[in-house]
Amino acid sequence: ERAYHNTAILIYLKAVKAVLGDVDVTIGNSLNQGYYSYINKGGAQLTTSDIHKIMLVARSLHNLSQAALHQADFPQAHKLCARVIDLYRSAGATHTDDYRAALVCDSIALHRSGEQARATETSKEALALAIELYGEDSATATSSRLSLVQFLTDAGQYADALTLVDQAVAARARLDGERSGRYAMALSFTGWVRHEMGSYTEALPRLQRAAAIYEKYVAKSPNDTTLQTLRVYLAANLVDMGQTSAETRKLLDNAIAAWTASDPKTIQLAYTRLPLAKWHVANKEYAEAALLLDQLDAPEAKTNYWIRSRAAQLRADIARVKGDAAAALRFDELAYTTTLGEVGATHPHTARYGLLWARSLRASGQEDKADALEKPLRPIFEAAFPADSAFRRE
Repeated sequence: ERAYHNTAILIYLKAVKAVLGDVDVTIGNSLNQGYYSYINKGGAQLTTSDIHKIMLVARSLHNLSQAALHQADFPQAHKLCARVIDLYRSAGATHTDDYRAALVCDSIALHRSGEQARATETSKEALALAIELYGEDSATATSSRLSLVQFLTDAGQYADALTLVDQAVAARARLDGERSGRYAMALSFTGWVRHEMGSYTEALPRLQRAAAIYEKYVAKSPNDTTLQTLRVYLAANLVDMGQTSAETRKLLDNAIAAWTASDPKTIQLAYTRLPLAKWHVANKEYAEAALLLDQLDAPEAKTNYWIRSRAAQLRADIARVKGDAAAALRFDELAYTTTLGEVGATHPHTARYGLLWARSLRASGQEDKADALEKPLRPIFEAAFPADSAFRRE
């Protein structure tokens, strides 16, 4: 597969060179003066031939950006997407599906590079253009809404995410029917947003129904990877609700087996091991939980901040149960600083972990430090999480 994509990259590089002549075009560098000459001419001075060449180059670079995304080179994908967007703007092609696709690609690259705010704004532009080109209730606009839901949720903008995801679910029901895979995935998003808000009770029936629909009407086998993803969402929510039965454990074990068989390096294994570690903690199996957390912390796991911060919080909970206040304090601080470093001081989960750290500080007698930490974070926390949020009871 890697050889296939490397071949594709060479083909597209040759296509770009064929258009621009002898200009040196490489993935890691700018397209040189031959590229910028089109940008600098300005739309009013471009000939039909210029525009044709620009569109060819832009489409070739768009394919390069897709290859970079597939290879998880997200900063490089963003650089390529930015060039594609510049080219379409120079050609006056900002009201086209090509331009919309470039925005979608760039929003994904930005999001996976950790630039949440820019990803969200780019995704909003892509949604507005999808509505303009295809209509409010179109399949393209619905897909754009769901992408934006992910970015808004990751950014902690839950109210906006809920509005959009409910619109998307209604649209999926009209467009694809309530027995479709697309409807099931959209429905799972409504549960996932609520889960991130700590509204586990509200999330549960949505996640249950999404998994049931996909299993009954869509999945070709019990090891279907999308089905496993939906089951992990469901199991994680059940564990967070305190429902740590053998049935919940079986959902997670089966998912780990399926992911290991299909792609042992996938990040989905980390997303499955985390709730399984929580399951072990709830069942007082701390050694088993620690082994899973060690796997999540290993460099080869390549986990993101979302997993690392939750793993640190779980280690703090284990330390508290064992009476190790110093370790609990250290891991609570790690959960906070990990989230702070990735998404900033105003993110709701930064506030949440900061308040948990403040609790540990108070337990250790550091009242002044706890008060100073809590003061700016409390309003953020209160505004983001609803009254029924489990986070308010931590």
